[in-house]
Amino acid sequence: MDAGLIDKTCKQTPNYDVCVSTINSDPRSTGADVKGLGLIMVDAVKDKATGALNKADKLLKQCPGDQALLLHSCESGFSSSSPLVDNNKALLDVTAAAIARTLS
Repeated sequence: MDAGLIDKTCKQTPNYDVCVSTINSDPRSTGADVKGLGLIMVDAVKDKATGALNKADKLLKQCPGDQALLLHSCESGFSSSSPLVDNNKALLDVTAAAIARTLS
């Protein structure tokens, strides 16, 4: 694993800590170049999005009825926005920055 490349790449993202922890948790990071690191982040975002969709679908199936009312009720339970939204946004920002740097 090239810690220097990971550090250099993640410092160019909006959320350094999320970038580093995501890349370091993937075994493909060993020997990966910048493109490989970008692909790791893309896969991480895909996995997080799929997990969130599956969780939402499961919750909706547990509470049949007016889905719009259910979603509004869930959303209003947070003082600002869901912590998952903030976490997923951070991961998406990091991925977008990594992809942009890889392609430029």
